[in-house]
Amino acid sequence: MAHLLHIHIVSYAGNAHTLPYAVTAARRAWPASPITILDDARQPVPPSMQQDLENHLQIQYRATHWKRGGNLRGRACLRGLLAEYKRSLRETKAPYVLKLDADTLVLNPATLNTLMLQGVDYGTHSTLDGPFGGGCILMSSPAVRALDKAVRLCPLVPCAREDKTLNGLAMASGLSMALLDGNTPCTDKPVFFTGIDTRQHDQKDYVTRMSANVAVANVGTSKLTGAEPLTEAYMARALLDANTGL
Repeated sequence: MAHLLHIHIVSYAGNAHTLPYAVTAARRAWPASPITILDDARQPVPPSMQQDLENHLQIQYRATHWKRGGNLRGRACLRGLLAEYKRSLRETKAPYVLKLDADTLVLNPATLNTLMLQGVDYGTHSTLDGPFGGGCILMSSPAVRALDKAVRLCPLVPCAREDKTLNGLAMASGLSMALLDGNTPCTDKPVFFTGIDTRQHDQKDYVTRMSANVAVANVGTSKLTGAEPLTEAYMARALLDANTGL
């Protein structure tokens, strides 16, 4: 059966605590779409979690062995990621793939659905770190093939970052692109992507506002704020609970 979208969530042991929530959010957003977990075989999520994931009919768990260069850096990592996307496209015939980090929750898929209906080749977002982010990347099948070729042939710096490199190559390849907002803290206005202050996981007003206004929420912010890492899981659950009532 062909699907419009094949979702990929990139994980490792360090973000296992938020992975189940990222999966739940993606399944809510696109109930019929297959999900593939790209786990790091060198630092995998716990075996019990692997088993739970494999028990879902629409979820495929893949232990990947390509080098990740720390945080998705370097040619080997980029080629490994794109090879996984190409494999999924062959298996499901989906015209689009969506890459998510395991600490990233899709709370409102409307914008991404619109990009697919419009035939956009590459959709990404800005972050506080710069104009291009990698937490949520939408790619058409032609974009995956073009980027795979570019990564193989173009000179890259040794520690080329996934987000900046793929976005730059997408621009250079002439792909149709959408750069979505995500560089400002969300208050009461809708924003596509933003990092969430997980220290406020028990503040109902804050959680409700974020759930209502943020399309794609990144909860992996504890290193930036000094919060306890488990607050990321607490916030992820709170966002999903609030999102259920919207």
